[in-house]
Amino acid sequence: MATGDVMAEAATFGQPRTRGLARWAAIVAAGLLAACSTVVPRGPVSAPDRPTRPQAERPDEVEAGLPRDTQRNRVALLVPLSGSNAGVGRSIANATMLAVLDTGTDKVRITNYDTATGAAAAAQRAIAEGAQLILGPLLSEDVRAVAPIARAARVPVLSFSNDVSVAGNGTYLMGYAPAQSIDRVVQYARSRGVTSFAGLIPNGLYGERASTAFLRSVEGAGGEVVSLQTYGRVAGGIAGAVTR
Repeated sequence: MATGDVMAEAATFGQPRTRGLARWAAIVAAGLLAACSTVVPRGPVSAPDRPTRPQAERPDEVEAGLPRDTQRNRVALLVPLSGSNAGVGRSIANATMLAVLDTGTDKVRITNYDTATGAAAAAQRAIAEGAQLILGPLLSEDVRAVAPIARAARVPVLSFSNDVSVAGNGTYLMGYAPAQSIDRVVQYARSRGVTSFAGLIPNGLYGERASTAFLRSVEGAGGEVVSLQTYGRVAGGIAGAVTR
């Protein structure tokens, strides 16, 4: 056999063997890769989130009485809104509201309370609902009932009464005080040379206090009271007093 034939045969014999080795190598590699894929640990599998129910919001607690108002000054108006003095009380309430509107302010809040059903109870309710000032009451006996309640809560009282005996200790009067007016009239008359005085006084508690103030003022000014007549609140009552 020639040398070239031997080499050709060797080459021909080696080719199938090399292909077989390559095929086995590929099979082994594939097996190793498959084995590796099974050995590699997987990450933790998280369970899907369960939908949660929305928490129901608890409603705010409702306070008794009027709501708190921190933006405005709370003022309580204590007047009779029922009973025999209801007309006077409503007139005062209307006048108070008009006065607030005239100022054009939005810093004051007025709340009306009926004293005809009990002045003390009205004051307690007003203070419990945040009143910082009390206007009223109208009658002196109601002022006496309201004053200690307001004083304990440190709430000032501006009363419409003209009874000076109920004033003091946080209670003030806005009512017509006859003693002051009588004294000013007497002093003016004396400055004009008048020395003799006469008085027409209505019956009742107001008349008694007015007559006492009149007598004291005239005496203090150096004058003399020559006549003091009382009259009833009836038709012709004051005319009869003038005649006497």
